[in-house]
Amino acid sequence: MKNRILLLDDDVDTLELNSKILKRSSLSYDLEIITCESIANAKKLISKEKFDLGLIDLNYKGEKDTGFDFIRFWRSQEEAAQIIVVSSSKDFLDIKNSIKAGANDFLSKGYGPFELEHRVRVSIERKKALNRDVVSKYLLKEDFDLKWKLLGRSNAILDLHKKIEKLASRTVSVLIEGETGVGKELVARNLHYRGNRASEPFVAVNCSAIPSQLAESMLFGHEKGAFTGASEKSIGVFERANGGTLFLDEINSLSLDLQAKLLRVIQDGIVYRVGSSKSISVDIRLISASNEKLEDSKKFRTDLFYRIAAVTLSVAPLRKRKEDILDLVQVFSKKRKISKEIKAIFLKHTWPGNVRELKNVIDGMLALSDDSEVLGVTHLPNHLFYQRDEKCDVKSRAEIRQDTQRQELEFFSRAYRLSNGNLSQLSRTLAMDRSHLHQKLVKMGIHRTR
Repeated sequence: MKNRILLLDDDVDTLELNSKILKRSSLSYDLEIITCESIANAKKLISKEKFDLGLIDLNYKGEKDTGFDFIRFWRSQEEAAQIIVVSSSKDFLDIKNSIKAGANDFLSKGYGPFELEHRVRVSIERKKALNRDVVSKYLLKEDFDLKWKLLGRSNAILDLHKKIEKLASRTVSVLIEGETGVGKELVARNLHYRGNRASEPFVAVNCSAIPSQLAESMLFGHEKGAFTGASEKSIGVFERANGGTLFLDEINSLSLDLQAKLLRVIQDGIVYRVGSSKSISVDIRLISASNEKLEDSKKFRTDLFYRIAAVTLSVAPLRKRKEDILDLVQVFSKKRKISKEIKAIFLKHTWPGNVRELKNVIDGMLALSDDSEVLGVTHLPNHLFYQRDEKCDVKSRAEIRQDTQRQELEFFSRAYRLSNGNLSQLSRTLAMDRSHLHQKLVKMGIHRTR
């Protein structure tokens, strides 16, 4: 695949020189070089096409926009593009403002061909690494790599790993089904980054979060003036994902009208921006996800289902693979010590919110505990705290009630202390209504009203 480079300068001689240097260079890349003399024309190009790298001059005579304005515009259109500012100025303020606007590098005019080649080589490699390492940035939040991110020893997870390995380098469309919170996007990312499109874009879209009136524009893009408020051209997610993978999460939330348009794009490999009759070819690997069965759904087109589901992967809910729970707990808790009672409660709980709920519970417990402390029942959120000892002997209920009250007092006292008495912060941490929390703390004698 070619590395597309945009050269932008109002000096024609500079454009010609830089173009010749790069075309005759020893760079081992397949380069496509486009030159442009004005910001206005460059903005039109960026709106229509994707570039990997740009060499941008800062100053232009007779232009409304400056080089800084163009950098900001380009960055709003494409986050991963590498932008090198080429300027005769050596002013530190220009360098600072360039980087602030979104540039990746700054090159003072007077450079030689070897310096230009070196900067371009570094930028191209950075762009490739950025595409490859998007998944690493995504996974580093949890401190473990791609190979083990899909944690678990259950047969369901082991089988899922095998299917991902088989499907990763194939171009067939995949539908991932599973309840909310099981990790459908994680499966999609594994399919992409283990395949031959790993260095190309992975674009994820939550279809349920798109306002219905903007859905078509979000997916396919729009031209300037296509509708009220469309002050600039916008590239849709199909174009952004060109060459890579487009992940449509909760695809079942799309309207029937939009499903028909989506079907046409998938069949033809062509998109039309809203307000334009010009066709744009796209090459994407489509991965979709749904939290409900689509095959027999009356709200989902049958013909579209067969287009997006050449293969269907099902991700089992956490309650059906309880042998994975403690592995996940170890990772989410960063290997903190956990009491036996907590482990028993976790294994007993049905986890309606699946892995996402488990992670949120662990995050809350870590926030309410000291770093060296064993995680115990006093750190549990309310909905799990009160699940303890539900089947106890009738004779011991009074004793259990007293013990529960004591532990509840310890829990809220600790939480109150860690929040420094800030009820607003504490109510957000515990996901409790502030007025209800205030009444509870006053009743317990933890908080005193003034």
